[in-house]
Amino acid sequence: MKRTASTIVILAGFLLFGCAKNGMPKTGTVEPPSDKAKTSILKGVAAGNAIAEFELGAMAHDGDGMAKDLGKAFELFLKAAAQGEHRSQFNVGLMYAQGDGVPQDLAKAREWFQKAADQGDGRAQFNLGLLYYQGQGVPKSFAQAIEFFQAAAKNGIADAQENIGVMNVRGEGTPQNRIDAYAWFLLAAKSGSSSAKDNITKLGAHLTADQIAEATKRAGEIGKEFTKKGK
Repeated sequence: MKRTASTIVILAGFLLFGCAKNGMPKTGTVEPPSDKAKTSILKGVAAGNAIAEFELGAMAHDGDGMAKDLGKAFELFLKAAAQGEHRSQFNVGLMYAQGDGVPQDLAKAREWFQKAADQGDGRAQFNLGLLYYQGQGVPKSFAQAIEFFQAAAKNGIADAQENIGVMNVRGEGTPQNRIDAYAWFLLAAKSGSSSAKDNITKLGAHLTADQIAEATKRAGEIGKEFTKKGK
Protein backbone atom coordinates (compact mmCIF):
# COMPACT_ATOMS: atom_id res chain seq x y z
CA MET A 1 0.00 0.00 0.00
CA LYS A 2 1.30 3.45 -0.93
CA ARG A 3 2.03 5.54 2.12
CA THR A 4 0.82 9.12 2.31
CA ALA A 5 3.24 12.04 2.50
CA SER A 6 2.28 12.78 6.08
CA THR A 7 3.62 9.42 7.20
CA ILE A 8 6.96 10.05 5.51
CA VAL A 9 7.97 13.41 6.87
CA ILE A 10 7.30 15.86 9.67
CA LEU A 11 7.02 19.61 9.44
CA ALA A 12 10.03 21.28 11.03
CA GLY A 13 10.07 24.30 13.27
CA PHE A 14 6.33 24.60 13.63
CA LEU A 15 6.28 25.15 17.36
CA LEU A 16 5.63 28.81 16.58
CA PHE A 17 8.56 30.87 17.87
CA GLY A 18 9.35 28.11 20.34
CA CYS A 19 12.82 27.14 19.16
CA ALA A 20 15.86 28.80 20.71
CA LYS A 21 17.19 29.60 17.25
CA ASN A 22 14.18 31.88 16.73
CA GLY A 23 14.59 33.52 20.18
CA MET A 24 15.86 36.85 21.32
CA PRO A 25 19.30 37.70 19.93
CA LYS A 26 21.87 38.15 22.67
CA THR A 27 24.23 41.10 23.02
CA GLY A 28 26.98 39.03 21.48
CA THR A 29 28.90 38.38 24.70
CA VAL A 30 29.05 35.26 26.86
CA GLU A 31 29.85 37.10 30.09
CA PRO A 32 27.76 40.07 31.31
CA PRO A 33 29.09 43.32 29.81
CA SER A 34 31.77 45.12 31.82
CA ASP A 35 31.04 48.37 33.64
CA LYS A 36 32.97 50.18 30.92
CA ALA A 37 30.89 48.55 28.20
CA LYS A 38 27.63 49.30 30.04
CA THR A 39 28.65 52.94 30.43
CA SER A 40 29.37 53.13 26.71
CA ILE A 41 26.00 51.55 25.89
CA LEU A 42 24.16 53.95 28.21
CA LYS A 43 25.88 56.93 26.59
CA GLY A 44 24.83 55.60 23.20
CA VAL A 45 21.24 55.20 24.35
CA ALA A 46 21.21 58.77 25.69
CA ALA A 47 22.39 59.93 22.25
CA GLY A 48 19.65 57.93 20.52
CA ASN A 49 22.02 55.38 18.96
CA ALA A 50 19.97 52.46 17.61
CA ILE A 51 22.65 49.81 18.15
CA ALA A 52 23.09 50.90 21.77
CA GLU A 53 19.31 50.78 22.22
CA PHE A 54 19.30 47.25 20.86
CA GLU A 55 22.16 46.22 23.16
CA LEU A 56 20.53 47.65 26.28
CA GLY A 57 17.19 46.18 25.22
CA ALA A 58 18.75 42.73 24.94
CA MET A 59 20.33 43.15 28.38
CA ALA A 60 16.99 44.18 29.90
CA HIS A 61 15.15 41.35 28.17
CA ASP A 62 17.55 38.65 29.35
CA GLY A 63 18.52 40.12 32.71
CA ASP A 64 22.07 40.27 31.39
CA GLY A 65 24.08 42.61 33.63
CA MET A 66 20.93 44.34 34.86
CA ALA A 67 17.52 43.52 36.28
CA LYS A 68 15.20 41.76 33.85
CA ASP A 69 12.60 44.24 32.63
CA LEU A 70 10.49 43.23 29.63
CA GLY A 71 8.70 46.56 29.48
CA LYS A 72 12.01 48.43 29.31
CA ALA A 73 13.32 45.95 26.75
CA PHE A 74 10.31 46.47 24.51
CA GLU A 75 10.58 50.26 24.80
CA LEU A 76 14.25 50.18 23.78
CA PHE A 77 13.71 47.72 20.93
CA LEU A 78 10.84 49.84 19.63
CA LYS A 79 13.03 52.98 19.59
CA ALA A 80 15.80 51.15 17.73
CA ALA A 81 13.32 49.48 15.39
CA ALA A 82 11.86 52.85 14.45
CA GLN A 83 15.36 53.80 13.27
CA GLY A 84 15.54 50.71 11.06
CA GLU A 85 17.65 48.44 13.31
CA HIS A 86 16.58 45.06 11.90
CA ARG A 87 17.38 42.92 14.96
CA SER A 88 15.20 45.21 17.05
CA GLN A 89 12.44 45.05 14.45
CA PHE A 90 12.60 41.26 14.71
CA ASN A 91 12.50 41.43 18.51
CA VAL A 92 9.51 43.78 18.55
CA GLY A 93 7.72 41.33 16.26
CA LEU A 94 8.71 38.41 18.44
CA MET A 95 7.53 40.07 21.64
CA TYR A 96 4.17 40.92 20.03
CA ALA A 97 3.87 37.35 18.72
CA GLN A 98 4.58 35.79 22.09
CA GLY A 99 2.82 38.35 24.27
CA ASP A 100 6.22 38.82 25.87
CA GLY A 101 6.02 42.03 27.93
CA VAL A 102 3.20 43.35 25.74
CA PRO A 103 -0.30 42.09 24.87
CA GLN A 104 -0.13 39.49 22.12
CA ASP A 105 -0.89 41.01 18.73
CA LEU A 106 -0.12 38.85 15.71
CA ALA A 107 -1.06 41.58 13.24
CA LYS A 108 1.58 43.89 14.73
CA ALA A 109 4.00 40.98 14.91
CA ARG A 110 3.60 40.47 11.17
CA GLU A 111 4.19 44.17 10.51
CA TRP A 112 7.49 44.20 12.38
CA PHE A 113 8.64 40.86 11.01
CA GLN A 114 7.96 42.24 7.54
CA LYS A 115 10.13 45.30 8.23
CA ALA A 116 12.99 43.07 9.39
CA ALA A 117 12.45 40.62 6.53
CA ASP A 118 12.65 43.46 4.01
CA GLN A 119 16.18 44.04 5.32
CA GLY A 120 17.10 40.40 4.77
CA ASP A 121 16.62 39.09 8.32
CA GLY A 122 16.27 35.33 7.85
CA ARG A 123 14.61 34.73 11.23
CA ALA A 124 11.92 37.27 10.40
CA GLN A 125 11.42 35.70 6.98
CA PHE A 126 11.06 32.29 8.63
CA ASN A 127 8.52 33.53 11.17
CA LEU A 128 6.49 35.19 8.42
CA GLY A 129 6.43 31.83 6.68
CA LEU A 130 5.07 30.29 9.88
CA LEU A 131 2.35 32.91 10.20
CA TYR A 132 1.18 32.43 6.61
CA TYR A 133 1.41 28.63 6.84
CA GLN A 134 -0.77 28.53 9.93
CA GLY A 135 -2.96 31.52 9.09
CA GLN A 136 -2.10 33.38 12.30
CA GLY A 137 -2.56 37.13 12.04
CA VAL A 138 -2.81 36.79 8.25
CA PRO A 139 -4.94 34.82 5.80
CA LYS A 140 -3.61 31.28 5.47
CA SER A 141 -1.52 30.98 2.30
CA PHE A 142 0.84 28.14 1.40
CA ALA A 143 2.09 30.18 -1.57
CA GLN A 144 3.11 33.07 0.70
CA ALA A 145 4.52 30.68 3.29
CA ILE A 146 6.84 28.92 0.87
CA GLU A 147 7.96 32.26 -0.58
CA PHE A 148 9.09 33.42 2.85
CA PHE A 149 10.64 30.04 3.66
CA GLN A 150 12.63 30.26 0.43
CA ALA A 151 13.91 33.69 1.39
CA ALA A 152 14.86 32.40 4.86
CA ALA A 153 16.44 29.28 3.34
CA LYS A 154 18.75 31.47 1.29
CA ASN A 155 19.82 33.07 4.56
CA GLY A 156 20.83 29.68 5.93
CA ILE A 157 17.81 28.98 8.16
CA ALA A 158 17.81 25.18 8.36
CA ASP A 159 14.19 24.84 9.47
CA ALA A 160 13.09 26.89 6.47
CA GLN A 161 15.01 24.59 4.16
CA GLU A 162 13.41 21.57 5.78
CA ASN A 163 9.91 23.07 5.62
CA ILE A 164 10.32 23.65 1.89
CA GLY A 165 11.13 19.97 1.62
CA VAL A 166 8.01 19.05 3.57
CA MET A 167 5.85 21.31 1.43
CA ASN A 168 7.31 19.74 -1.72
CA VAL A 169 6.35 16.31 -0.41
CA ARG A 170 2.81 17.46 0.38
CA GLY A 171 2.34 19.66 -2.67
CA GLU A 172 1.61 22.70 -0.52
CA GLY A 173 2.22 25.98 -2.32
CA THR A 174 4.21 24.12 -4.97
CA PRO A 175 3.67 21.05 -7.18
CA GLN A 176 4.43 17.81 -5.37
CA ASN A 177 8.04 16.89 -6.08
CA ARG A 178 9.85 14.31 -3.96
CA ILE A 179 13.15 14.82 -5.77
CA ASP A 180 13.20 18.48 -4.79
CA ALA A 181 11.96 17.55 -1.31
CA TYR A 182 14.90 15.20 -0.79
CA ALA A 183 17.27 17.89 -2.08
CA TRP A 184 15.94 20.41 0.44
CA PHE A 185 16.27 17.87 3.25
CA LEU A 186 19.90 17.36 2.28
CA LEU A 187 20.50 21.10 2.44
CA ALA A 188 18.72 21.37 5.79
CA ALA A 189 20.80 18.54 7.24
CA LYS A 190 23.96 20.25 6.01
CA SER A 191 22.78 23.43 7.74
CA GLY A 192 22.48 21.54 11.02
CA SER A 193 18.92 20.18 11.21
CA SER A 194 18.83 16.81 12.96
CA SER A 195 15.18 16.20 12.04
CA ALA A 196 16.07 16.68 8.37
CA LYS A 197 18.32 13.65 8.67
CA ASP A 198 15.33 11.62 9.84
CA ASN A 199 13.31 12.90 6.89
CA ILE A 200 16.10 11.94 4.50
CA THR A 201 15.89 8.38 5.81
CA LYS A 202 12.08 8.28 5.68
CA LEU A 203 11.75 9.78 2.22
CA GLY A 204 14.79 7.93 0.88
CA ALA A 205 13.03 4.63 1.54
CA HIS A 206 10.49 5.64 -1.13
CA LEU A 207 13.01 6.73 -3.77
CA THR A 208 15.15 4.74 -6.19
CA ALA A 209 18.93 5.05 -6.26
CA ASP A 210 18.66 7.09 -9.47
CA GLN A 211 16.16 9.46 -7.86
CA ILE A 212 18.42 9.94 -4.84
CA ALA A 213 21.34 10.68 -7.17
CA GLU A 214 19.21 13.21 -9.03
CA ALA A 215 18.13 14.82 -5.76
CA THR A 216 21.74 15.03 -4.58
CA LYS A 217 22.67 16.80 -7.80
CA ARG A 218 19.70 19.11 -7.37
CA ALA A 219 20.83 19.99 -3.84
CA GLY A 220 24.18 21.03 -5.24
CA GLU A 221 22.49 23.22 -7.83
CA ILE A 222 20.32 24.92 -5.20
CA GLY A 223 23.38 25.48 -3.02
CA LYS A 224 25.15 27.19 -5.92
CA GLU A 225 22.13 29.45 -6.44
CA PHE A 226 22.42 30.55 -2.81
CA THR A 227 26.10 31.35 -3.30
CA LYS A 228 25.44 33.41 -6.42
CA LYS A 229 22.79 35.46 -4.63
CA GLY A 230 25.05 36.09 -1.66
CA LYS A 231 23.09 33.68 0.53
